[in-house]
Amino acid sequence: MVPLDHAFDDNVASIIAGIDVKLLGKVMRSPLLFSPTLLGIPRQAATIQSKLNQSVWNGNIWQKRDSSHNPQQNSFSKMLLWEISNTGFKTQNVIEKTVADLYQTVVSVMLENSRFFASLAVDIMDRNLYERANDCRWWALTATFQQLLAKPVLTSQDQAAITKVLSYINRAYTVYDNLVVFDRNGSIVATSNPAYHGLIGETIAADWARAALNLRDTQEYVVSAFEPSPLYRNKSTYIYAAAIRNDEQTVGGIGIVFDSTPQFSAMLADALPRNADSTAVAGSFTLYVDDKLRVISSTSSEFSIGSEFTLQPELCQLPKGGAAFDIVLYNGNYYAVGARASSGYREYKDAQDSYQNHVTALIFIPLGKAAEINAMMETERQLQHNQFKPATAQAQAQNPDAEEYATFYIGQHWLGLPAAQIIEAIQVNDIKSLPDTSSVLEGMLKHQDNVVPVLNLAKLTGVEIQIPERDKQVIIVQAGPKLPKFGLLVSTLGEIPAIAPDAIESLSSLFATVNIPAEGIAKVMTERGENLLILLSANNLITRISEAAQQLNAQPVNTAVKTSAAYPGSEMLEQAA
Repeated sequence: MVPLDHAFDDNVASIIAGIDVKLLGKVMRSPLLFSPTLLGIPRQAATIQSKLNQSVWNGNIWQKRDSSHNPQQNSFSKMLLWEISNTGFKTQNVIEKTVADLYQTVVSVMLENSRFFASLAVDIMDRNLYERANDCRWWALTATFQQLLAKPVLTSQDQAAITKVLSYINRAYTVYDNLVVFDRNGSIVATSNPAYHGLIGETIAADWARAALNLRDTQEYVVSAFEPSPLYRNKSTYIYAAAIRNDEQTVGGIGIVFDSTPQFSAMLADALPRNADSTAVAGSFTLYVDDKLRVISSTSSEFSIGSEFTLQPELCQLPKGGAAFDIVLYNGNYYAVGARASSGYREYKDAQDSYQNHVTALIFIPLGKAAEINAMMETERQLQHNQFKPATAQAQAQNPDAEEYATFYIGQHWLGLPAAQIIEAIQVNDIKSLPDTSSVLEGMLKHQDNVVPVLNLAKLTGVEIQIPERDKQVIIVQAGPKLPKFGLLVSTLGEIPAIAPDAIESLSSLFATVNIPAEGIAKVMTERGENLLILLSANNLITRISEAAQQLNAQPVNTAVKTSAAYPGSEMLEQAA
């Protein structure tokens, strides 16, 4: 019994500590592991916070235009807005951490499961082969074998008697494809499987046969390498052998040919992870691999017996009894892969056993399709949310001449305009596109009782960004009471810093190749450190809109709305709207 508050302390973190952070982050977004509803919680929390920050951003802008409040009132209200936003951030962080912890817990369970099933697979193998080591020694004590092989010459009746015993044993022990008895010279005198009777009289040239004849103790045994043998249709297998002795003399030997292909396949199939209905998890597969990275058996046709295993070779180099897991990308899918090295069973392959054979069981459990996960993450990356901390009065108090700038982002580019020129930021879905105009003009938008053109800053600056289909972020700008309103299509909203005039470096244009209508730059200290802010010119932006409007082929239509002011091309825009 452990107190609930401490039951899971650091368990998950320690389990996944060695996993590649990028791979872990991708798997934690897998639709195969989590429902769309659960995967959408962090995005929904970020969207709510983004809209809250838009309200806070607008609140600061409206205060800038409201001259009825004194500086102390403005300072208090800004602090209040900051606390509202900060509280939202704290709530969002709690939600994201809670869901992330859940994601990590599920992934860690999958990794632990892979290690468990790998341990199950290798234990099944060790316990099974332990019996094979016992069988060859036990049957070497058969009196019929000892007495007949002690004779100088075997008759056909002697060979038939040995064959009868072998066949009887083989019928009872179906895990063997063949049993073979050979004399003191290594010559085959009998086989249990009629398919191999043609080998009778031939001498076994394999090392394991010579090693068996050199054994001097009935407790000793030898095992062949996992290699092709004529005693197993030239396929790879293990052959367990022991010496047949009579009156303290070796008179021959017995070799038992393990039917490895179906038997190992059955062991691996038994170790596959299962669903609630006992069916194997779709896409999962298991393998046995030796210390030379040769595949002994596999439930996947993509890993043939005898082929080299190169997918995650370090997992096959674990110490005896060692276990590990990892996340790998294979054939476009992410897998939890568990590994466990053979440790033997009882006296079989223990420290005193002369036979040692390093085999690793590997289990691959699918965690999701890479293309599907990458597409989801790319979509989420393109959905930038408003994340910032609004300026407080303390910054202005340090420099009374400092002016607030409303900032925003176009992709990763940080841009801004004087806050006094901003009306508000809105999210819209009804921007009306216009034919025969420059691509920098996104279209027309009805704002209050006016129709205003919307400038696509990404197209104007040549920045490649993904514009969302819904909830487009538009900033409504009016540089002066007699100047027209217009909208700026942006990615996200930024901070509202107060910048002193002497901190701004004036420029007639900035980076002509980027084509940004800038009038200055400033280095601004933010939560993320010092950043370069590009200050735009509202008049230059109006000029760009007018140039785009000149390309419009006007087709007069009735409209109940009016443009905010006359500027070149405004009547064409009004007619199109």
